Amino acid sequence: MRLLFLIWLLLAQQPDSVQIQEKLDSTVFMSERHTSMLEISPAMPINVSTELLRRIPSLTGTPDPIRFVKLLPGVQTGTELDAGLHVLGTENSHSLVSVDGVPIYGATHILGLFSTFISSHFEGMSFSQYTSGASRLGGGVDMHLPSRIPSKFRGQVTASLFEAEGTLDIPLGKKSAIYLSARRSYINLLYGSFLRVDVYKFQYGFTDGNITWYWEPGKNDRVWADFMMGGDDIAFKSTRGGYSLKFDWLNYKGSLHHRHKWDWGELRQRLYYTHLNLNFDFNHDIYDMRVPSIFGTSGYSAVLNAGRWEGEVRVEGHHSKPQQTEVRNKDLSQMAADESQTALEASAKVQYTLPITQYLDLSAAVKGIFWYSADGAVYPALLPELRLVWDARHAGKVELLGGIGRQNLFQTGVSSVGLPVEFWYLAGKDIAPQGSYHASATWGRNFLSDRYSVSVSAFYRHLTNQLDYTGTLIDYLDPDYSTPKYLITGFGRNFGLCLTLHKQAGEFTGWMNYTLSRSLRTFDGVTYSSNHERIHEFNAVGNYTHGRWDLGGVLVLASGVPYTEAESFYMIGGTLVAEMSPKNYYRMRPYVRLDLSVSYYFHKGPDGRGNGITFALYNAIGYKNDVFMQLDKKGDNGGFSYGPMALHIRWLPSISYFHNF
Repeated sequence: MRLLFLIWLLLAQQPDSVQIQEKLDSTVFMSERHTSMLEISPAMPINVSTELLRRIPSLTGTPDPIRFVKLLPGVQTGTELDAGLHVLGTENSHSLVSVDGVPIYGATHILGLFSTFISSHFEGMSFSQYTSGASRLGGGVDMHLPSRIPSKFRGQVTASLFEAEGTLDIPLGKKSAIYLSARRSYINLLYGSFLRVDVYKFQYGFTDGNITWYWEPGKNDRVWADFMMGGDDIAFKSTRGGYSLKFDWLNYKGSLHHRHKWDWGELRQRLYYTHLNLNFDFNHDIYDMRVPSIFGTSGYSAVLNAGRWEGEVRVEGHHSKPQQTEVRNKDLSQMAADESQTALEASAKVQYTLPITQYLDLSAAVKGIFWYSADGAVYPALLPELRLVWDARHAGKVELLGGIGRQNLFQTGVSSVGLPVEFWYLAGKDIAPQGSYHASATWGRNFLSDRYSVSVSAFYRHLTNQLDYTGTLIDYLDPDYSTPKYLITGFGRNFGLCLTLHKQAGEFTGWMNYTLSRSLRTFDGVTYSSNHERIHEFNAVGNYTHGRWDLGGVLVLASGVPYTEAESFYMIGGTLVAEMSPKNYYRMRPYVRLDLSVSYYFHKGPDGRGNGITFALYNAIGYKNDVFMQLDKKGDNGGFSYGPMALHIRWLPSISYFHNF
């Protein structure tokens, strides 16, 4: 009877029952807090906070944004000596790496072991599989500079077995601040005796610096200026004597930014100059050869957002000096002709987002490009793009994308692993601009109270007027050397499927992604795999955070990249002649790597900052990953071999100390 009376009482008190129902609803629909370092959405770029990059194991024990990006969906796994950033099968030069929208040429140091970014200097970064604004065919990584004034002087210092770096946040009153960052390596001190690739012993060092001035003159305005530089040098010496190699690399950029807000929109402007300088020295018993090259861009851009409308204007002047060979020996000295190039590029883009229904958005954009080179070539283009996003609620979110791309800049050369024997080349009368026709479809959704997300993406891209360099280092010795003589053009096709599972809440977070893709190129009627193609790629990234402990792990499994085999050898007049297989007919062994890290905070504040120590083990299982193929002589019996070369270091332990004050 008492139970029946309570039921009747609840039914009779209708207002109270509504309140109880509301309270029950608010309890039932609560979800677990998003604690992952990633924010993944099918229709938006992937955003990452650099404060959280420390949780992922790295080569040196300090965060590296570019190496981190290579673990994301659609980005190709790179070897230890591959500086390329290949997104959805595109070339490294198709990817745009920028700092607050300013392009950076040479975002990684020589060999690709380290990026030029000091992660503690930046607020965060974003990654997109498709760029917008700048004229590139691939994906984009944009580093975000500080956008706040610190309440007090503070800093961060990190020291590892490889390098030391530090960042200072210095307030200049209530409206202005300066941010200073610097980094210097000392790899040769501890690892000098281990730095070997087959018969080559090398020394390696780099320096980076960044200074940002930030000012808020009013509540609707922000002004900031940034200067960034990175440089390194590397020297190879054959243990068998006879010759040595030396590479120099330097990049820098300066920029001035302004942002103004109105009630109805926002205007962002930037004025900048960015530059890359490369040099390659080959010292032989008989002759010495020097091959320098430079590339620079000065520009202005403005982006206006007004509700559903977005417009962008960009004007850039490019200057390129492809590799100019200087050869000296006892009898003569020669220098190749100066092939400097200049060009003007202007573009305007308009985008409009139309909400068709409450759950369906259509975004349409059109971009006009005008290219004028110093040799008189004119290349205008009109590039449309359509994006349809359907929020199917509990069924997930669907994104369809299609468009046409155009790029007037090329990068090519003797190697493809980040050495200064690669150079930038401008479209002109000799080489027309490259283009792409791309389409993709993506589905993704959250499940289990938003603790997990899953996405599936299919893509296709047709590339036109692709460039390949057919020359070798020996060709630089030709007195009549000319770069256009060794350039050929063709087309390419990239297509594939990406699967991603992401755990985004709880003490343990991470993701797994698998990519099945092809990257094909056709030159002179012959189709073959691109030099960087990996048909199968699998990445698993995990992090467990509990109290003062952070445990991280990375597993990488990928197909081997293709190469051209030297199938037989013979001597003609004292010259070695090799019979080569069809282009990229063979493949190296699969790439396998497991990285582990453990961080302990001696002190950890509520904002996650503190001080502590990190133990990291790169390539923990010691798997011998091939780096490149090389023709080598077998002893003194006159025989030759052609096979894979690998770093002598199988695994790389590191200890780093970090301190925030």
